[in-house]
Amino acid sequence: MIKFFVIAILSASAYGEIPRAYGVVAEKYGVPVEVFYSVILQESGESRNGTYHPWPWTLNVAHKAYRYRSKAEAKAALIEFMNYENRIAVGLGQIYLPAHGHKFSDPTALLNPRVNLEYAAQILSSEFDVTSRNGRPNWWVAAGRYHHPSKEEYAAPYRALVFMKCREISAQCTMYGDIL
Repeated sequence: MIKFFVIAILSASAYGEIPRAYGVVAEKYGVPVEVFYSVILQESGESRNGTYHPWPWTLNVAHKAYRYRSKAEAKAALIEFMNYENRIAVGLGQIYLPAHGHKFSDPTALLNPRVNLEYAAQILSSEFDVTSRNGRPNWWVAAGRYHHPSKEEYAAPYRALVFMKCREISAQCTMYGDIL
């Protein structure tokens, strides 16, 4: 199955433009840039100066979001949190350490935006491959599986939120599948 991707800088209302780095990573992994950026917005987005952008120094610990001003602050906090909590998601793509941390010798590497985005794109691409193998290729189902691959009751509302973010940045969102 051929994966669709778009590498344009897209204008949007409160969401601004998709930074070029997202297009580069999305293209590398065959992920539509609008879908990829929408997932990242859902995972780590925050409003700053009237626009909504992903924030790389975001941690989610036991379902509570923490945003830091710098990579150094986020790294110190991550190291401290790892001493007593394992339910931690890191960075732009909110990579969940219990599921993916074993792939990194140093989980603080996920605070590097490029490392985080590349890994997030790999997950999303892999989840799309699952939908393809099941005979129903769908990027929105893949986005839901990115959030929770085994529980549809968590994946469905998540993919709807991601789809709504996509609709704010592109008119092409429906070409990537139905949100079901």
